Amino acid sequence: MNANDLIDAIEDAGYDTMPYAGRGMYGKECVAFLVERGREMAAAARIVGGVADSAARQELVKVFAGANRDNMGRDDNVVYFTRIDHPDGATAETPQSQEVV
Repeated sequence: MNANDLIDAIEDAGYDTMPYAGRGMYGKECVAFLVERGREMAAAARIVGGVADSAARQELVKVFAGANRDNMGRDDNVVYFTRIDHPDGATAETPQSQEVV
C-alpha cells in the first residue's frame, strides 16, 4: 500500500493525517494520525471497514499490524506507520531544515 492510499483511507474515516518522526526514525517522517487513548482498535476497525475493495482491506490490515503508537500527552496517542513515508515529510535523504548562512 502506498502512502496516498493509506492517507485516503485514514482521512475518509474522519481522521487527520500528519507526518511524524517516531522513536528511532532519526528524523524520517512517516504517515501518522492522532486518536483518543484507548480508541486505537476502534479507529483501525473504522478505517479498514471504510475501504470497499476486499483486496485493499486485506492489505490495510497488514499495514495496521505493523503500526506503532506513542503517547501524545494526557488524552491522545499517535498511531504511525514506520514503513510508509509521508509524502510531505522528511526522508532520510531530505534534511528537515537547512541552516541559513
